[in-house]
Amino acid sequence: MKALILSVLGLAASVGVVAAQVPAAEVAKSTLPEITTGGRGDVRVPPNKAVLVVTVEGRAQSATEAAQIAAKTVASVTAALRGAGAQPAQVTNGGYNVTRDYETERGSRKPRGFIARNSVRTEVSDIANLGRFIDASLTGGATEVSPIVLLGPNMTGARREALKLAVEEARLDADALATAAGGSLGRLISITTSMQQPVFSSYAQLQSVVVTGAMSSTGGDPTSIAPSDLIVSAVVNAKWEFLPGR
Repeated sequence: MKALILSVLGLAASVGVVAAQVPAAEVAKSTLPEITTGGRGDVRVPPNKAVLVVTVEGRAQSATEAAQIAAKTVASVTAALRGAGAQPAQVTNGGYNVTRDYETERGSRKPRGFIARNSVRTEVSDIANLGRFIDASLTGGATEVSPIVLLGPNMTGARREALKLAVEEARLDADALATAAGGSLGRLISITTSMQQPVFSSYAQLQSVVVTGAMSSTGGDPTSIAPSDLIVSAVVNAKWEFLPGR
């Protein structure tokens, strides 16, 4: 029992020695007031690529016939895209579904056949070809153009640049606050950001397509697309020590 009591006393003494060895300056630092600021950085990137997705439909009294009509239209759209210059590897299709079609009459729904839908996806490696590929898709029989996904070069590098700008803004605000409060900015305590991309999410969407006339193959004006720059944004939150003036 005496040995146990002596061991406990010895442990308490050693803890006291460790606590006594903590520099007074470190203790003082931990009690300093803090300044927290946020910053945002935006970088503009001209888009140079796009992803075009169009939908085709087949309507018929039977599901099989509707599916066959949709399949023929997919083949027609694919052929039209290749004729417009799209490479085979750039054109894929998916998003397939077949559903019953209904009509509403006097508040009641009555079945009137089936609808088969399929989507055709085209990777547009040159943004200048986007309008021509839209025209080709519609000429081939597509009935819907989804919001167009725009891509820019080196989006990761653009985000890193946006992060730098965001940190600079947060630091400038913190310096201004410290000076206004009669002191100066101390060491950085923490800085955080999130993985979300507030504006482009690695991509940006062109929500509308400007069709200036009929398809060029029928003698009308071609579709005109003039996308604006992508905005790559980053947001940071930072915390610094505040050193009061003397």
